[in-house]
Parts: sequence; C-alpha cells; structure tokens
Amino acid sequence: MYVIQTIAKQEYKVQTFLRSSGVMKDSESLWIPMKPKLIHSRSDVGGDQGSRGKAYNRDNGSRGNQGSQGSREKVDNRRDENFKVWTEVKDILLPGYILVDTPDPWDFRERYSKHGVSGFHLIGRAKSTRRDMEGDDYEPDTFTQVTDAEFNLIRSLCGEISKGVKEGSRVRIISGPLVGLQENVQKLNPHHRCALVRLEMFGRNLDVWLSFEIIVEDHADTSLPHG
Repeated sequence: MYVIQTIAKQEYKVQTFLRSSGVMKDSESLWIPMKPKLIHSRSDVGGDQGSRGKAYNRDNGSRGNQGSQGSREKVDNRRDENFKVWTEVKDILLPGYILVDTPDPWDFRERYSKHGVSGFHLIGRAKSTRRDMEGDDYEPDTFTQVTDAEFNLIRSLCGEISKGVKEGSRVRIISGPLVGLQENVQKLNPHHRCALVRLEMFGRNLDVWLSFEIIVEDHADTSLPHG
C-alpha cells in the first residue's frame, strides 16, 4: 500500500478523478481513512437531540476495496451537563492523504501522469525511471510504502473514540487509541473534546486532531495536560 499526497479538502476530487478517468485497475483500490469525531450544538432541555453535523458510516478499514464516503446518517447523539448535544460523525483522519493499494506503483504513476494533471503525487523519491531498474544505481524502494505498524495505527484511529475523565485542569484517558499516544499529544482542547496528536507516519510528522469523550466513571491512570 502506497501514499498519495494532495491538497487538504481535495481528497474526494482526486479519488473521483482516479476512478472515473480509467486510471484505476480492478486489482487496485483507494482508501481515505475516516476517523470518528465529536461535534456539539446547544439544545433546550427536553428538546430534540438533533445535530447540525453530517455523519458517515464507519469504514471497514480492511485491506482492499476500502470504503470511501458512506451514506450519511446521524449516529450516537448524547447530551452533557451543559445541555450540549454531542454527535459522533466521520471526518478525514489524514487531510491531504489517500492510500492506494497497487501491486505496481511505477505503472500506477505512469498511468495518471499521462493525463497531465497536477495537484497530487505518490510520496517517494521519484527521480528514477523504469529504465534505471537494470542499472546498478536503481533503488527499489523509490515510493513510500505504508508499514504494517502504520496501517494498524490508522485502523485503530478509525475505530472507537477514546474516553477520559476530567481531573481539575487535566483529562485522564482511560480507553481507546489515545491511551498509547499520550506522549505524542501536542495540545488538548477539552471544550471541543479533541487532542492534537503528532504521528510519525510516511517518513514525516503529521499533526492530527483526535476526539475523545469525557465520561463520569473514574478508572485507571493515563493523564493528559491542558495544552
């Protein structure tokens, strides 16, 4: 699996182009990883717990034929002590990145390059050509591959929302993918129930916002400071 980089908010446009232009083969697939995200709106006591946000079905996160934008539906509305209705929706996990499952990244690049489009590219050192494969200077790992560890981390971040409890000016994470990423947290925003987390991925550092739910129960031991 390889990585396409594009401009943030252009992911679905690039995906549509690759699928509609005949670039993709039947053996290839694209995946835009979608994370669970909490959004809120204030409502009257006893009123409708509707949300202003759009929600998406969960992606299956399995290799091959990964889901793209699912059908829209409201999911998992909840109300807190300040009468804010928190709704779980789906949002792009890695803005500006699309994963492509292809057996031959060289051929894939040549196919989309024939269209003369710009605005996206496969990540890697694409300075060589296919003719260099026979030379002594050819480097086989020209394009950046998604490692198993990176793929498993992406799948976990596309799954459940982390849960935490407030302890004064701190939030203690007790479950979910943030439990293993507390050292990577750059900033915490309890008001919007999200944390800015730095991920080492694709040979670079990526800062992504991840949601967490604040619950009443008090359990074990993972604390995050206010950023």
